Amino acid sequence: MKFKTQTSVLREVVSSVSRVVNPRPSTPALTGLYLHASDGFVEVVGSDLDITIKSKIVVDVDVEGKCLVNSNKLSEIVRKLPEGEVIFSDVGSELKIETKSLDFTLRKLEDQDYPEAFLKKHEKDEQTQEVLVSELFDSLKNVGIASTPEGGRPVLTGVYFNNQDEKTELAATDSYRLATQQISNFPINDVGIISFKSLSEVIRLFENEEETLNINSNEKDLYFFNEKYFASLRKVEGTFPEYQNLFPMSFNPNFLIQGIEVLEGNKVYIRFSGNEKPVVVQGESENYKYLLMPVRAS
Repeated sequence: MKFKTQTSVLREVVSSVSRVVNPRPSTPALTGLYLHASDGFVEVVGSDLDITIKSKIVVDVDVEGKCLVNSNKLSEIVRKLPEGEVIFSDVGSELKIETKSLDFTLRKLEDQDYPEAFLKKHEKDEQTQEVLVSELFDSLKNVGIASTPEGGRPVLTGVYFNNQDEKTELAATDSYRLATQQISNFPINDVGIISFKSLSEVIRLFENEEETLNINSNEKDLYFFNEKYFASLRKVEGTFPEYQNLFPMSFNPNFLIQGIEVLEGNKVYIRFSGNEKPVVVQGESENYKYLLMPVRAS
């Protein structure tokens, strides 16, 4: 493998893809970034099993090929490269990285150990739909704050996409709080639960790209992609808690506070229903709700 490109282009891609790589995975191959040069492009792939990110950039390919290198090491090298042209050469068991003023040599990992599932090609087809980036991502940020951090009960680490009656309600809970928000009908009906950590990486990857984003899914994964990046998110197995009846249908509040500026300036209402009932924060448009379960003082 041998190709050349501009440092600035490569730096952005390596930085974006390497963020999802687990530095301490179960197998050494999963510490790597997979590089595949062919047909005037190089594809960069990284994964932590829950999310896989790919990016394809235009380069000058002299020799087609592929290799696997440690993600942290490559990221560190790319950050140090001066602006201008950089050449990547696959030499035996090493990857050579050259500029006019700096040269680096990086030992390769065994690319045959890299999971084939991460390398499958995914292209736009008749099942592909489009979503509005701003509405979806803003709603995910609002709801995701109620999810459990990674390491907790798996179904509580994610956001639940509840499609019903031509509406989609996003929901997340850590058992002590619950957030929900309705969005325009989401075009994929079988999403289920997706890790909020993985969704946060998707938001970071795509929120400044375009107004709409391609989306698709299969039984196990949800895909987001455009011309530059592709993200595959593993669906969380399990059943999300029944949450619809947790919000009281009516209130007898002790007091109502209006005009609290939270959630990026949106007006919200806070309703207190007594010491034994939830405290509900509701958006002005009523499509966003945030519930706090009471905790007894010791």
